Amino acid sequence: LTLDKVNIAARLDDGKLTVEPAARIAGGTVSAAIDIDARTQPAKFSVDVDAKKVSIGALTKELRGYETSKGLDTNLKMKLRGQGDSLRVLMGGLDGDIRLEIGEGFVSNDVLDRVGADLLTQIIGVAVPSDEKDKMTTLNCGVVRFAVRKGDAVADKTLVMETEKVLLVGGGLIHLKTEDSSEEH
Repeated sequence: LTLDKVNIAARLDDGKLTVEPAARIAGGTVSAAIDIDARTQPAKFSVDVDAKKVSIGALTKELRGYETSKGLDTNLKMKLRGQGDSLRVLMGGLDGDIRLEIGEGFVSNDVLDRVGADLLTQIIGVAVPSDEKDKMTTLNCGVVRFAVRKGDAVADKTLVMETEKVLLVGGGLIHLKTEDSSEEH
């Protein structure tokens, strides 16, 4: 994976570690601020991520070596806070917000078929009518937003995908502590 213009700032001050990485990737930028405060017991954790115009098409081509999608410039904003003495406890108590915006592009129908176990691709594979001759599904845009409260990531009709043929709106719940999920369509 190629990262360009990488910058990492780190500070340790009396038991509080702050790491701020930033880089250019797949035509866009990603920056973050990660804080771990061990001055309290259990330790407090926070992460803020801001990704702008990262092309899923360029990213998957670089990772896989062949093209599975085109375009799909994506923005991600994620702010999460928690406290815990283990990863399970930390995940079970997280609060924050996750918002993903996907821009226009194309996704290979073969990819949708291969990763059919994934909830989103199952929905698209069933709900998006396509001819056998179609090799790509056109995605006009997509938005995914999870409000995270006490370890539950809730999308209340905030999973939205618009293709050239259909508009999908859904929601769901992920229990981060147990990694269990439920869905609504």
